[in-house]
Amino acid sequence: MLGKEEIGQIIKNCAKIYPNSKGLMLTGSQLNNEKINEHHDIDIIIFGTQFSVVSPFTLTIDNVKYDFTQFPYTDIFNTLLNEFADPRGTLLSMIVKATILKDSDTEILHTVQVIAKQYYEQINPANYEDFRASLKELIKIRKDMDRINDNHRRFFLITEFATLISSAELIKLSKWNNLGKHKADFLKEFNPRFIDKVSALVEYSIVNNTSSALTRIGTFIDYYLSLPNKLHHPSLIKKRLIIDFNYNELSYESFILDLLPLLQNDEKLWGSYKYFYLSPANYKRIYKRVLSIVFEIEEDEENFVKQFKDLILQVKTNVNTSLLPGYYQVYKHSQPFDLFLEPILIKTSNMVRQSVHMNRIYDGNRMIFTTIIIMSSLISIMGLTEAEGLNVCKYLLNRYLFTRREQDQIGNPIKYNGTLKSKYSALNVFIATHIDVIKPCFEKGVEYENIEKERLYFPVIEAIREATERYKEDKNNRFDDNNLTGKILFNDYGISQFNEGVTACTIYENIIQGLLLSPSQSACALFSVMRLIANKQDVRQKSIEVPL
Repeated sequence: MLGKEEIGQIIKNCAKIYPNSKGLMLTGSQLNNEKINEHHDIDIIIFGTQFSVVSPFTLTIDNVKYDFTQFPYTDIFNTLLNEFADPRGTLLSMIVKATILKDSDTEILHTVQVIAKQYYEQINPANYEDFRASLKELIKIRKDMDRINDNHRRFFLITEFATLISSAELIKLSKWNNLGKHKADFLKEFNPRFIDKVSALVEYSIVNNTSSALTRIGTFIDYYLSLPNKLHHPSLIKKRLIIDFNYNELSYESFILDLLPLLQNDEKLWGSYKYFYLSPANYKRIYKRVLSIVFEIEEDEENFVKQFKDLILQVKTNVNTSLLPGYYQVYKHSQPFDLFLEPILIKTSNMVRQSVHMNRIYDGNRMIFTTIIIMSSLISIMGLTEAEGLNVCKYLLNRYLFTRREQDQIGNPIKYNGTLKSKYSALNVFIATHIDVIKPCFEKGVEYENIEKERLYFPVIEAIREATERYKEDKNNRFDDNNLTGKILFNDYGISQFNEGVTACTIYENIIQGLLLSPSQSACALFSVMRLIANKQDVRQKSIEVPL
């Protein structure tokens, strides 16, 4: 471990580049050194409110290369969830093994490390398909073992058996991603008796390369397949299947006007359909342009997915269906909160469908204006003060200000303030251009109880109101277990009603996915609400830090 002097120098150098950082973690090879090795990079995870997404930045300081991983402080919880969904899990591993160099008084980074460790030790949902594939291949080679007499082919069957069964066992143990790394170490740590059995069986079979040796392996495979091979992934919400697919060749209009009617004509598929949304993977840049459709199913998902694929082929466009394991916990929060959100998301989907059917186009500006109504009403429904509502918007705004490309283009963090000023100027131009629409939308949201029932967005507002009433009444089913976000809202943004603040944030981030808003469109809506609250209070820029 590096000494105090070396650690102090690293902290000092980081402070020069990131003077307003919220926290620092040291990770990578330098952790094992007593002195800074100039031939090794210094890997730093830097937490800051100026970051909207995870992105890298490299800089040489005092002849040593610093590799910074910039982590969005105002979107920690969702970022960790999305890293959990990434088959590589690289950032989770970095956080788990890191040493905290700078933390807040409330130990936010310590909490981050605890959550990252929990995710790191769970099976990555993407490995579910790897596990099933390993079992299928085991069944296939099991059949071959009964009919192969050739010595060379027997040898390759034996080695294939060792690879498949060890991979399946490691995935089942929830400790390994199927990339071939450290397989022996993991098996020795988590199931040494298993690897001893397999090693002895393989060794015997290679030395005695006969049909009887294969029979032994076949008996072992039969025994293994008879075991309760249940993966230790988090429990499912009822049984929701989320199908994510790339829509580069499929417009929103085609999705709603062409694909959904086909779905509606299929009694089985439409009976299981719940709603659609823009996958959070799109915001976190794990995948590009991903739409998600949610189904409630009772059967095996493979048959259901096949029927959905057949339906997709009827749409007159080239759609690349990329099926990811559709487990809710990949993107969402705790189980009670998912069920709490679902009625809201169903109404949001219905509203978007109706809007596109009426106008024959997906109108992005119209959805921004609708979001302004929804957000201002959400602040009122949750009982947040104007100041708290403004700060909730400010907290959320940081998540959507920059795309990954924009954040990379900033380069040196010293340029951040200039880029931020340009971004705010563009947002101010949007407000000035549309103020005649934005202001009435904001006022409608504040006075949400007077919204006419005929409005397309009325059912969404009503679903939020009904859900939050249940939230306030049911003391045994509170959705305030996201202490990480609550701590940040309370300590960094002065929101005393942090349970309500967390709920407002979670509802908002899910609704904009249902409205199919891009990050920049979401930023327009949030900034508009901030500006109008500030104008209503007649508070100047300096005291509320809203650029005017």
